[in-house]
Amino acid sequence: MNLILVTIDCLRADRLGCLGYPKKITPNLDDLANGGVLFTQAISVGSWTATSFISLFTSTYPFMYGGQLYITLLRNTLAQVLKEAGYHTAGFHPNPLLSSYNGYHKGFDTFDDNITNQKSSKSLMRKPKELVKRIIGTKGYLYEFAARIYLAMAGNPYTSAEALNSKAVRWLSSQRGRFFLWLHYMDCHVPYLLPSKSISPLERYSILRLQSKAHNSPGGLSPQELNKFVALYDAKISYVDDTIGSFLNMLKQMNILDNTFVIMTADHGEQFKEHGNTGHGVHLYDELLHVPLIIDGPGLENQVINQQVSLLDLAPTILDILGIKKPKTFLGRSLLPLMKGKGDFGNLPVFSEDANTQRDFNGMKPKIDSSQGKKISLRTGKYKYIYTQGNQDELYDLENDPQETHNIINVEPETAMELRTKIMAHIEFEGKSMSVEKERIKTKIRMLKGGRKVV
Repeated sequence: MNLILVTIDCLRADRLGCLGYPKKITPNLDDLANGGVLFTQAISVGSWTATSFISLFTSTYPFMYGGQLYITLLRNTLAQVLKEAGYHTAGFHPNPLLSSYNGYHKGFDTFDDNITNQKSSKSLMRKPKELVKRIIGTKGYLYEFAARIYLAMAGNPYTSAEALNSKAVRWLSSQRGRFFLWLHYMDCHVPYLLPSKSISPLERYSILRLQSKAHNSPGGLSPQELNKFVALYDAKISYVDDTIGSFLNMLKQMNILDNTFVIMTADHGEQFKEHGNTGHGVHLYDELLHVPLIIDGPGLENQVINQQVSLLDLAPTILDILGIKKPKTFLGRSLLPLMKGKGDFGNLPVFSEDANTQRDFNGMKPKIDSSQGKKISLRTGKYKYIYTQGNQDELYDLENDPQETHNIINVEPETAMELRTKIMAHIEFEGKSMSVEKERIKTKIRMLKGGRKVV
């Protein structure tokens, strides 16, 4: 059996028609859900790409192993497990945070992250951009104006979903054995620019100007500007949905879907001033953490699962679907029993994490800055508790206040204390992971030196 994992950057759960959005902008994703298993309460472990994907691919928490948000020897990836099991593996995406520089290539036979060698990337469009940086710096209105002009002329900085699909189809055409394919689309991420052939440079400049205002001063957005901002986001979702529909049709023509599972999810959502902010990262509200999750494939009956699940569980679920034992380092549980009506997760808590981060001199290899801004949320079926290092914590009754507008931490102190105690235990567990894992590696090294087989 084969598996295709499609992840979409910044896609909120509430934008899918099958999850209640009144504007029908996702007919192809809705059709996929109508034929497979739809999880209505799938929760991401992080509110931006680095924290979400480290968990999604390794089934570990972001703050574990020193909070390094890139693939190190201490984390085992889904692709590595599948490659060792004999699968042909390929990944196609344009997100720098998920590049080979951050170790995401590990386990992939073919890995296209669209990152060119920096020494040879002096394109005609790059040279003037670097020149502008040297002349006027990178701060202030003048630089922002020049940057918008540059993007308006250059178009979308990310490889389009259509281009990724073409690469994937070429790769699939050459496969003769079991395969695992991962596609990550960046089209729903800012800038919300449709393909350059459909809008003029002047229109692109206007869009970029609006998005700059949304990023720098969201409080200054008028209702009309916010509505336009949201409409641009919806238009990109519609574009991605169309592209996914075309991709699925190509798979049908290639007779691939009969023995292939297709999974669609997102790394996180996007904010549109629900809590005063736009964009994503650092905050742990549901507009960022609540993501779509659809699993379709042979032998799965169409159903809707309303129990809360975590994307921490996705990698173990994939391995269970393919009949592969999960490694001991994977913390998540398989959702397959739940999909077959043989499991019940009840109100098991879901932890999500985020914090300010540090990066190396290339602006990559993010690492949690545990000295400030550390946030952990615990989400039950009814409540969500948000712990914020050095600041006031928050408690929300999700059943009566799904928009998380009323902090009731002082209204229900017993519930707050119970959930905070669980978060403190979670933090203690994560703190032990580094020392435990180092000792495990030292033991393996000693066994290898002694000529003994390492299990």
